[in-house]
Amino acid sequence: AGLLELDAHVHEQGRVAAVVEDEVRPLAARPLEGLERAPMLGRWLRRSRSRATEVLQSYPGLERMAVFGVVTFVMLPLAATGAVSGSFAARLVGLSRLAGVGAIAAGSFGTSVSFALLAHLLGEKAEALAHSPLLIGTSLLAVLVIGRIAYGRITRKLRQG
Repeated sequence: AGLLELDAHVHEQGRVAAVVEDEVRPLAARPLEGLERAPMLGRWLRRSRSRATEVLQSYPGLERMAVFGVVTFVMLPLAATGAVSGSFAARLVGLSRLAGVGAIAAGSFGTSVSFALLAHLLGEKAEALAHSPLLIGTSLLAVLVIGRIAYGRITRKLRQG
């Protein structure tokens, strides 16, 4: 047996995931100062962050939506969505470090709880559902529809303000 047993009980796996997330979260929330010093990318990152911060200061209600968006992004069970990518997203949408860490923590916790709950409730059926093209397609469609609705609401709110 290696460092982690592959057949560990789902609750043990959840505890391991929570400990790993607790250790990684502070690193993921660090500012992206190195990237912001890059020649072309840095200029774009600084300009995007500055613009997002101005918008959030002008429309305080949007900060709640931005936090909710980062939590949702971190919770998505897709590749490249998680604590590290969530820190990039939080930085780009202009969240403060505290709000970014909180959103990443809430998203990570939500993911761990939902996966543990699904594994507990579905048991053996979970494997079949995870590879179901219908479920994957429906989930992707739902994410796209929700994203489009959120984008429309945000742009409408910005035009009204």
